[in-house]
Amino acid sequence: MITGYAAITSLLALLIAVSGAYLTLIGIQKSFFAPRLQAVCWRVFAGVIIAIGGWTTHYVALLPFHGATVQYRIDRMLLTLVLTALCSVPSALLYRHQQAVRVYGAAVLMGAALAVVHFTGMTALHTHQHTFSKPMLAASIALALLLSVLHFSWVRREHFSENLSHPQTLQRAVLIGLSIVSFHIFALFTDTGISWHYFLHRTAAPPLQITGFFLYLVAATGLLFLGSFVYIVFENQRAKELALLSGLQYHSLFSENVEGVLLLAADGRIRESNAAAAGLLGYQEDELKGMPVSCLLAKGHPEGSIDETSLRRKDGSACPVLLKQVRVHSEAQAHGIFWLFMDLTQQKEMERQLKESERLHRIIAEHMSDYIKVLSADRKLQYVSPSYHSMFGMDAEYDVLQDVSSCVHPDDRAVVLGHLNSTYTYKRGGSLEYRRRHADGSWVWVETFSTPMLVDGRIDYIVLATKDIRARKQYEEQLERMAYYDPLTGAGNRRFFEKYIQRILQAPQPFALLYMDFDGFKQINDLYSHEAGDAFLQEVAVRISAVLRQEDCLARLGGDEFVVVLPSAAAAEAASVAKRILHTFQQPFCYQEHIIRTTVSIGIACFPLDGQTSAELLRKADEVLYQVKENGRNGYALSS
Repeated sequence: MITGYAAITSLLALLIAVSGAYLTLIGIQKSFFAPRLQAVCWRVFAGVIIAIGGWTTHYVALLPFHGATVQYRIDRMLLTLVLTALCSVPSALLYRHQQAVRVYGAAVLMGAALAVVHFTGMTALHTHQHTFSKPMLAASIALALLLSVLHFSWVRREHFSENLSHPQTLQRAVLIGLSIVSFHIFALFTDTGISWHYFLHRTAAPPLQITGFFLYLVAATGLLFLGSFVYIVFENQRAKELALLSGLQYHSLFSENVEGVLLLAADGRIRESNAAAAGLLGYQEDELKGMPVSCLLAKGHPEGSIDETSLRRKDGSACPVLLKQVRVHSEAQAHGIFWLFMDLTQQKEMERQLKESERLHRIIAEHMSDYIKVLSADRKLQYVSPSYHSMFGMDAEYDVLQDVSSCVHPDDRAVVLGHLNSTYTYKRGGSLEYRRRHADGSWVWVETFSTPMLVDGRIDYIVLATKDIRARKQYEEQLERMAYYDPLTGAGNRRFFEKYIQRILQAPQPFALLYMDFDGFKQINDLYSHEAGDAFLQEVAVRISAVLRQEDCLARLGGDEFVVVLPSAAAAEAASVAKRILHTFQQPFCYQEHIIRTTVSIGIACFPLDGQTSAELLRKADEVLYQVKENGRNGYALSS
């Protein structure tokens, strides 16, 4: 039976626990700064070491008991080691200090490993019949989890870094080792066959009997820990040598780089700069140190890892640069951002000169793209430039009359012939715009400048210089559209409306005018923004246009006031159109996530009953519109 406990022997268990914890912390620390595959290997190493340390600590912690004949089941001992590693290795792999869920998940697994190594390990002993106290068993498991969570919380709070000293790591390892040994001693009392009496009568115990098995166990564990420690020492030395070499290479690349280099801290201040950066920006290197990098930004903060931007020199001038941002970080912490930038001043000047050269060449090319014709005094084609074919996709007709009849638009032929005859008759040049046929069947707007070349007062020949003016025509059409159409809705504007009314007033036929105003439009602007109001007006034009005929006129006079003119329409037809417009606005208007409901009020005036001019008709329709609003809105009314 057990007769006592030799407490001094437990120091051996503590030494093993501390050694295992120290090597485990070193392994976790190494994993933070290693490449992915090496990091996994370091974490597996840490998980295995803590499993072996805890396993050995458990059995060595049983050596101080005296008076008991202990027999061991090797299969159970090995099973204990495997089960412990199956908890500790996943715990080491799971841990990420940035994620609390993974931290505490790893802590639970490590606490489970501590409980497994003790209670499964106890089943490998044949000392007496093991009977466990359920309250003490629960308390022991809770203690294992609590100790694990406390230590993992510290690791997460401290954030391992390359600057963490070995004394600090050793100090934490001692605390972890004490926690492991304390847990094992506390957990012994879950066995009802062990009581505090054995610890209170240590001096009466006979000499400790250490079996050869335990000597082998301790020796093997010691060799494993010693080998791991030696490996880590050499690994640290190699890492320092590599860091020194890397530092020398970094210093060479940093200081001797012809491109500007800035190292920024996390707060955006400059930690270091090389001579190229200082020279480019007009500063001394010590002037840049500590300066907020925002002081150097001539434009906004660069976007993306590579960006073409401008930096502000000391004299205030802007320096165009190609900037590359490189973030330097590890899993444990961020180290800063490198800015590498190349001066683009010369490149920009070359680009400017190139653009200027291109502009000059473009002017020449545009001029040379004009085709030239030379007509003789008897109106025969003497010469045509090659650009004629590139402009029209076909060869020129050498007969002038044949050319006009086959290549000039039918509506323009008389004007072209008249201009040509005038040039020959009056010996004066001029210009003319007309359309010529392209080989693909389309019509090309061109402008021809005619210049008679006189010899002794007579025409020797005539030079016709012709250029493609399709782009100009399109631009003129755009200008005309801008002058007569509302840019927001695409409907006609007031000028278009007046021109349209004047045209149909000349024809002795009736027509109807619908004057519309939208109820609650001001609230749309006030509640949902002017952008919502603009979108609503665009939708108004679309919905009204959908119920009109092609010959009808829709115009926006201003704000939310729209007018519709229905040629050859009587009052009944105007009322029918008004009903359709009212119906189409029963559907709500959707803007972003908002559903907006509004109504329209319509006043109708008819020509010639309600007025003879556009002003009279608008005034009459406005009066009727006011009556509709007075009667509750959302309706229409005729003036007569």
